[in-house]
Amino acid sequence: MVPAHPTPEATLRPSLAVRELVDDALWSVHRDGAAEVLRDDDRARSATTRVDDAEWNGVLRARPAPGQTPDELVQELLAPYVRTATAMLWHTDGDVDPGLEAALRAAGLTVVEQEPAMVADLDPIAVAVEAPPGVVVQEVDDLVGLRAWMCVLLGLDPRAEAAVPERVRPRLSALVAARAGVALPGGDRHAPHLLATADGLPVGCAAVFTSGPAAVVDHVVTARPWRGRGIGTALTRAAMAAGSAAGHDRAVLTASPDGVGILRALGFTPVGDVRRYRWSPGMRTPVR
Repeated sequence: MVPAHPTPEATLRPSLAVRELVDDALWSVHRDGAAEVLRDDDRARSATTRVDDAEWNGVLRARPAPGQTPDELVQELLAPYVRTATAMLWHTDGDVDPGLEAALRAAGLTVVEQEPAMVADLDPIAVAVEAPPGVVVQEVDDLVGLRAWMCVLLGLDPRAEAAVPERVRPRLSALVAARAGVALPGGDRHAPHLLATADGLPVGCAAVFTSGPAAVVDHVVTARPWRGRGIGTALTRAAMAAGSAAGHDRAVLTASPDGVGILRALGFTPVGDVRRYRWSPGMRTPVR
């Protein structure tokens, strides 16, 4: 949800170096997990997993060419998703051109969330991992573990295949297949995916991408019955520790507004906002 009044820190204009760090780091997540990078140049960055789930496909940079209108830019970058009927998110930052936002709305895209972008310095000592009693945080290393990871992310019960609703299984399988290349050890751009378990039951997940200019902590989720026990904090610390071990001295993430206080305690500072617009097949669009 878009907060009615962003935090004061999130409204401050970050330095150009920090903005570029955040932009490049967040792009590394989409680039590494993509089945296809559609654009990656000084005007546009966009990628697709080919999974029809908006969160996993998107545009992260959009600047008109000389003489190009915002409407023309939106048509150009949205066209591959429209042709393939693939849902996507268009990510903008606090400095987005108002004309571009108007063009996005005119194309039928709708704002689905606005989150603070946050940056932390990584100190190996400060990010030592301490899981709550009875909880174990480990890296996923096979498809069974990745499927459990994805079940936690999607709010599904991972204890048995029969517990996953029939209508959700194709989407779950597609997401596991799309993420396997980067989540499981052995790839050129391996991003550790962390799973928290309690007595063998998956109760939380997180990931950390390390191929960009900063470690990106991604998809920190705790299963609803287990929230408020420090599991999310332990997962975030584990992701930060993995980023530090990979040689990074800073971490980047986007946070739910409710999580800002917890992330501050872990050393993160708000440096701006990321607003996301969604397009899905069937939405009104001027793309030809």
